[in-house]
Amino acid sequence: MKKQNLWKHFISLAIGVTLLFQASLSVTAQTMQISGRESQKLAGGAVTGDDGDALANGFVIQNGTLKKYMGVVKKVVIPKGVTAIGEEAFADQMLTEVIIPKGVTSIGERAFSGCDGLEEIVIPEGVTSIGKQAFSYCVNLEKVILPQSMVSIENEAFLECENLPDIKIPKNVAKIGRRVFGRCSRLSKLKVDVGNRNYYSKNNMLFDSKKSLICCPCGKSGNIRIPKGVTSIGSEAFAYCTKLKNVVIPGSVKTIGKQAFYLSELKSITMQQGVKSIKTEAFHGCELDRIRLPKSLKSIGPGAFNACKLKTTLTIPKGVKTISADAFSESSLKGIVIPDSVTKIEEGAFKYSNLKKIAIPDSVTKIGEGAFYYCDRLRSVKLPRNLKKIEKETFYECKNLKSIAIPGKVKSIGGGAFAYTGLKSMVLPEGIKKITSYVFFGCKNLESITIPGSVKKIDSWMFDDCSKRLVIHGKKGSYAETFAKKQKITFSEM
Repeated sequence: MKKQNLWKHFISLAIGVTLLFQASLSVTAQTMQISGRESQKLAGGAVTGDDGDALANGFVIQNGTLKKYMGVVKKVVIPKGVTAIGEEAFADQMLTEVIIPKGVTSIGERAFSGCDGLEEIVIPEGVTSIGKQAFSYCVNLEKVILPQSMVSIENEAFLECENLPDIKIPKNVAKIGRRVFGRCSRLSKLKVDVGNRNYYSKNNMLFDSKKSLICCPCGKSGNIRIPKGVTSIGSEAFAYCTKLKNVVIPGSVKTIGKQAFYLSELKSITMQQGVKSIKTEAFHGCELDRIRLPKSLKSIGPGAFNACKLKTTLTIPKGVKTISADAFSESSLKGIVIPDSVTKIEEGAFKYSNLKKIAIPDSVTKIGEGAFYYCDRLRSVKLPRNLKKIEKETFYECKNLKSIAIPGKVKSIGGGAFAYTGLKSMVLPEGIKKITSYVFFGCKNLESITIPGSVKKIDSWMFDDCSKRLVIHGKKGSYAETFAKKQKITFSEM
């Protein structure tokens, strides 16, 4: 009898342990499914967690917003009742098809970004907005249908959809963000519904109601003539248009926007009289062989012609007052003519360029740091009479610069200003009180330098790695003589 009771007790205990283990597994499974850490598809029904999320057939839904798709099915039908597709809901999923139901009003930021299996997307009526980069990097997307309800398409919404050949903008769209169709390399046809009051299209290019050119599709090739009446070329309008050869800009255009032709590989451009302003990096990286700037031009922005070929001599129009930072840096520019309207040349304006000679007008009172940095073909420079300071590294590594005359008004020379140049001799003007570090460092050809009596301090490493035949010329008893003796450099009394 005791044995039988003991056996019943053992069976009851085993059943209890089994039930407890199964309950534990169930809780664990639900936790994994709700948390979103595992891509598991539920057999049916919706599971609700403490945070209010619902997970059904791989969809995490909260208050009508589809937060995340965690399923494995590649052809997806979004459940009815969803009113918004949330941020990154399907990002980087291996989808081949998605059906969006009526009732959805918005598609969130990066919602379908990186879904490179998608070939077609039909956005239903009722959707009013597409978020930033919503369909970016959908590299196989070939067809997009936008609804008449669409109002806003945010920045880079279709960035790098490189197989998209055409697109039509509906009549109610009131906002098109920056680079919406950026780097869509096949896109050549862009149309706007004739009923749209905010945008219009002409020659498959997009314009806004203010007659600004917003976008030229990257797939357009050959020669382009911008229509008369257009008032400006917007930021990045022609960016990455790698098939263009020539663009004619009419006189009605007053402004060429920031990065307007960025890396477009444009060969030549014709600007008619009327253009007044070229903004930052407008022609950065273009394959421009030639360009003639119009007399109407008043400003050239930073990096405007950075990394352009420009193998000819360029004439800056009168009226331009500043050559901005990096304006012609890394260009193949052989020569430049600067008018006396220019008063300032900013940092790095010509650095790494192929300039061989330059004459800077006396109207220029300031030349920025590194303005001619590493111009290793530069042989001849005429500095302006009114220059008061030579900034840091202005002519650094100009290996072919053999001589240069320092204007009499110069009172200061920045560190490394002439380091690693090909200078053979140098005469410093009276009035300079201090010579900063590294000014002539590495000038292996420097054999003669005249230092005035006004100099009261010469920093260390001034003539390190210079010619061993270097002679310092100066007045007897001057600081220059003291420095020469201390550094064991030959001194010659003037």
